[in-house]
Amino acid sequence: MVVLPQMLTGRSFQTKLDFDGDAVWAPLEAVARIARQSPELSSFHEGEFMYMGAVHNERKGLTIHLYKHRDTRRYLNLDDAGHAYAYRYREDDPHDGLSGGRYQRYRTLVDALEAADLWLFEEEPHFFRSFPPDQWPEEDPCATSSD
Repeated sequence: MVVLPQMLTGRSFQTKLDFDGDAVWAPLEAVARIARQSPELSSFHEGEFMYMGAVHNERKGLTIHLYKHRDTRRYLNLDDAGHAYAYRYREDDPHDGLSGGRYQRYRTLVDALEAADLWLFEEEPHFFRSFPPDQWPEEDPCATSSD
């Protein structure tokens, strides 16, 4: 899917690769839980994604975690609060091995999940899903309570 300008908000910004961190799953787990509970969002399980790394924008104090879907091969890029970002290539950006590229925030989670091509699993004929919903673990009701 092509990311259209109307799917994005704000200005794009440069990032640097974050070489120091371990895999961070909390943002993806939270967004997956929201998606499974919301009929307007494409449902997915965090186990369908691989953690590819992180990028950081020091000025904004923002870290974006890069998750790649095992089947669609598309990225879902999330900050620690669960906001989604699109990668925005520009030829004049630095390509020095340290740059993490340019990112811009999606207006909505609906747009971000659409760009990750998760809708392919809902269309006929169904796209192959290596971790189908009938194999997902049962929801833990305690995980969604706000004590």
